Amino acid sequence: MKLNLTTQITEFNKNRILKKDEYESLEILRKKFVEDYSEENLKNLKLDDYVEGKRQDGKINKNTFCNRIENETIEMGNIHGVAGVRKFGVWVDVKTQKYFWQKGFKKFGTNNQDEAFNFIKNQIIMTIRHGKEKDINKLKEIILSPMFKGKILFMYFPKEYINIFDENWVNYYLEKLEINYSNEGILEKREHLLNHKLKNDIMKNWSNIEFADFLYLNFGKPNQEEFETFSELKDMKEQEEILNKTKDVTRQEMIKYLKNLSPSPNERVVINNRTYKRINKAIAWLKKVRGFECQFCGYSIQKKNGEPYIEGAHIIPKSKKGSELPENILILCPNHHKEFDLGNREIIKKSEKEVIIKLNNREYKVGLEL
Repeated sequence: MKLNLTTQITEFNKNRILKKDEYESLEILRKKFVEDYSEENLKNLKLDDYVEGKRQDGKINKNTFCNRIENETIEMGNIHGVAGVRKFGVWVDVKTQKYFWQKGFKKFGTNNQDEAFNFIKNQIIMTIRHGKEKDINKLKEIILSPMFKGKILFMYFPKEYINIFDENWVNYYLEKLEINYSNEGILEKREHLLNHKLKNDIMKNWSNIEFADFLYLNFGKPNQEEFETFSELKDMKEQEEILNKTKDVTRQEMIKYLKNLSPSPNERVVINNRTYKRINKAIAWLKKVRGFECQFCGYSIQKKNGEPYIEGAHIIPKSKKGSELPENILILCPNHHKEFDLGNREIIKKSEKEVIIKLNNREYKVGLEL
């Protein structure tokens, strides 16, 4: 059913979250932030004036880049999330006042907090430069948290970038607005939302903060089940895209790669200048190695384009610290995947070579060797 935007806009104008003068106050706050953290000022910014949680004269210093972009300007877009202060690349422990930084930065030559901070400052400055040029490809190369990067882009260019930073929320609103976003990244998805706004004669005159408020008032927020569904769909799309981009890789090469994997659940890989979750590369290749056949019944679903559809399932769930290695992944048809997730199951025996599972009173013996 097509959305009645006229009615929704009328209702929004009656029940706005913020009044016009409040939006104006936020714009003043935003301009002050940009003025305080101009490119020149960023170059000269000190570590203690960057991190969130640093004590000054016995009190937490709230006048820092990280605190202001996350907390002071929260009404312009929320970037609180599971990553906490880690998303800023370098941070300080509130209790010990000891500095920490992303260990992954070592590959860029960062061996201490000062080098890590200088690296982060450069990434922020490059985000601003590429954001001004609207160079999406260059922005994708920036090694910053997507939410952090998104908030920076909005703060400096509030007309060009939407202030919704969690990809699950972006996906949710795209679904509600019936906008096709295919296998695109978060930057392209936000662009779809912006274009949708600009196509409407009334909404195009709104600030992006007003537009984000409009979406929230009309559609609310996705619940946990919807979050999980969007995440699963994104993973499936990534796996399909990886398979399409690696058609020339032989089965033997895939097996060698899978056998040499070590535990690293959050690692990402680059394929043809696009970044993916490493686990999605592993599952995609495991599907091909397993012949796209369910390890319980031997079947898969055929899609309308003729390609087989099959899914990956964790034997020991991630929530129970199950590994992301091939020995902990089953390739299952959708029916058996759902039964495996929701049914009464028991792991009778598990080794690197095989697993014996009792599922709804039926026993399955599955080989795990490649």
